[in-house]
Amino acid sequence: FDAPIGAGGKSAGFERPPGITRSGANDEFARNVIRALKKTMPQLSDTLGRVKVRIILNQNGNVEDVRVMIPSNIAGLDQSVVFSVKQASFPFPPPNSIDVDRIFQVTYIYH
Repeated sequence: FDAPIGAGGKSAGFERPPGITRSGANDEFARNVIRALKKTMPQLSDTLGRVKVRIILNQNGNVEDVRVMIPSNIAGLDQSVVFSVKQASFPFPPPNSIDVDRIFQVTYIYH
């Protein structure tokens, strides 16, 4: 599942790992996670590149871990993305969510 984040030449997509629980509640949760990430996405002008991060949320919707999976090789971009993820206010996961339901891989693309 890929979803764009941002506008004006800035976007991101996310993919869910294998094993995710398939339920409407989890789909809505994923959409709300993307909405939260859109609100804090770094608005960088004159930046061309992409960085992929893995985000793990706990049962309360707090960031448990965020790691750069594929770095951008652009000074400051990776750190800006990680900081923006940590600043996001994520929704509570559905009560039936398992660990894999709270793992997101997000690619921030600047073009």
